[in-house]
Amino acid sequence: EDIFLESLSKYLIQKISQLPVETAEIMVGFIKDSNGDICFSGYNENDRVKLNMHNSFNSTEEYIQALNKLIKDSVPLQFMIAISIASILLAYMNMKYQIPVMSFIVNIIGKSTTGKSTAQELATSIITSIDDKKVRMPFFGTENAILKSLDGKMGIPCHADESTCISGFNRENFIYSLSNESEKRRMNQDCTFRKSGLWKLIMTISSEEAFFENSSNRHQGLEIRLHKYHNLAFTSSHEH
Repeated sequence: EDIFLESLSKYLIQKISQLPVETAEIMVGFIKDSNGDICFSGYNENDRVKLNMHNSFNSTEEYIQALNKLIKDSVPLQFMIAISIASILLAYMNMKYQIPVMSFIVNIIGKSTTGKSTAQELATSIITSIDDKKVRMPFFGTENAILKSLDGKMGIPCHADESTCISGFNRENFIYSLSNESEKRRMNQDCTFRKSGLWKLIMTISSEEAFFENSSNRHQGLEIRLHKYHNLAFTSSHEH
């Protein structure tokens, strides 16, 4: 019986490996429809990936008024909102006008009481719910796993907390890979290339120390891929 089950298992695995593989493209953000026109995917019921919108305001005017009151005395909070909006524009300008802009990381560096997490929640709320892990994502996993979570995000900003980063994570490779906007090339069992994930966005990473220090100055390209901002005071009080 064991021999029969082992043979059956090998046979099934062999047959499964011979099945044709079709890559399912799951995009969120700016996409091109069948006519080649640019549209935004993520808010309609029939979109394959949905952003978790939550709006407790009765009107756009009411929302803008409350937002302005919250950020009017905090340039750092205004900066975080600008990052999310810039991520949206980054993809749109590239797709609409072929402007050669690339993805990059903004590293927010400061002590734990400066409001970094609150600022990232606010930046997330511009596009979706603050609990939406597609945007405000954990940074727990391998380099490849986190890059995979960016797949299909065209203009959707991502915000992560470096404190959940695992040891042994190759930060230098991650910075270059995110900026290159595609995963490493891999092969299928039939020796054909597997389709790599693609994205175009801005990612913020909050940390108490720099996400990566280019102490040797070996790779000057890191300076345009990782923008570091130190000791920004986002909130003025616990209530804020």
